[in-house]
Amino acid sequence: MEYRKASLGDAERIAKVLVDNFSIPTIQKGKEIFIREKQKVVFIVAEDDGRILGFITWFARGEPRHELVRIERIGVLAGSKRDEVAEGLITAAIQDADKFFKSKGMKLRKIYTLVNSKQIKLKNFYKNKGFIEEAQIKDHYNKGEDEFILSMFFE
Repeated sequence: MEYRKASLGDAERIAKVLVDNFSIPTIQKGKEIFIREKQKVVFIVAEDDGRILGFITWFARGEPRHELVRIERIGVLAGSKRDEVAEGLITAAIQDADKFFKSKGMKLRKIYTLVNSKQIKLKNFYKNKGFIEEAQIKDHYNKGEDEFILSMFFE
């Protein structure tokens, strides 16, 4: 399994993961979303034997001095390696973000994400990786659906 930054040439394969994970209706729409989001966030892909099995996106929040990163999306194709791929993506994102801050003479202090209250398995996945629940935001994106802020702090 290789974890690497995505390139524009990965658009169709990443679109398949978007369609599989995020209620995106078509591969074409998934490609458009990838190309648009790639301008704002770092995409890291998990690739095995030429097949992209998943991706994670992250971006630095605030000023670099805040040493703060948000995980925006994580998506993995259904299959027997799903948890393994997701764990590798989290690790790769943390390493990549830390490398980003070290290049600026700083270090990663905190990484966080938002998880919808309906995504119990994802919430438990993050908690099992060492993230802690910091807050619950009521009716954040949709009425009746709360969001949880899950964070990991680094020394």
